[in-house]
Amino acid sequence: MEENTLHDPKFHFEPKIAIIGYEAINGYYGRDECYFSRHTVRNGKLGAGSPLTMDMVRDMLKLVDVDRCEFFFKGRLPKQLLYFRDKGTLQLVWSCDRPVERLLFKEQLDIPTGTYPIPKLVFSLSGESLSVFAITRKKPIHDGTELYHAPFMNVYASGKVCMGDATLQYRHWDFYEDIMAFAEKQFFLSVFTHTNHDHLLNGNYTELMLQMHGMQHFEESLLLANHQLLQHVYEN
Repeated sequence: MEENTLHDPKFHFEPKIAIIGYEAINGYYGRDECYFSRHTVRNGKLGAGSPLTMDMVRDMLKLVDVDRCEFFFKGRLPKQLLYFRDKGTLQLVWSCDRPVERLLFKEQLDIPTGTYPIPKLVFSLSGESLSVFAITRKKPIHDGTELYHAPFMNVYASGKVCMGDATLQYRHWDFYEDIMAFAEKQFFLSVFTHTNHDHLLNGNYTELMLQMHGMQHFEESLLLANHQLLQHVYEN
């Protein structure tokens, strides 16, 4: 990659942003405090300052070090992690094996909000787009694992989740584990309002959900095949 310096006669550079660091020596309680502010520069004049945030620092680091990882793992790779890619668009694929979950339903529906059994799930976060699939608990997970439709409203037949007004902005997190937990939390805190396809469960969805309300075990024979394999999620 060609490098351009401030002294290169082919280019004319003008200052646009200035960062100023402040240090309070022997401040309150004898602690040395530091503070950084970001200022815009217009026509050679320094504008008003605003606090320098971690998001601003990350954006600057992207410009000077393209190989730097934006996020990190806390230690060993988490057991539920199936795949991740941090070059270009972030992609995380992981499993979720909770037996029950509290599901929120729109009041106008005939399904009450409450605790329901759920199958083992596979979440895929690509950028800020979330997809979810179901898998069986009986077999170990591998690239050829068969995927099933996740039995949730607001999910398309492709597995993509319609998040509505819920946000998946995760840039304020530093660790992949926190991003995965955040995505799961946002999914289950969203209110299920509508169906996007007719393959949620093997039977009448409303009747089956009413039967499962408060139960502790999900019957996997109710799952319907998605006609995809786990490796297809990695490739998308």
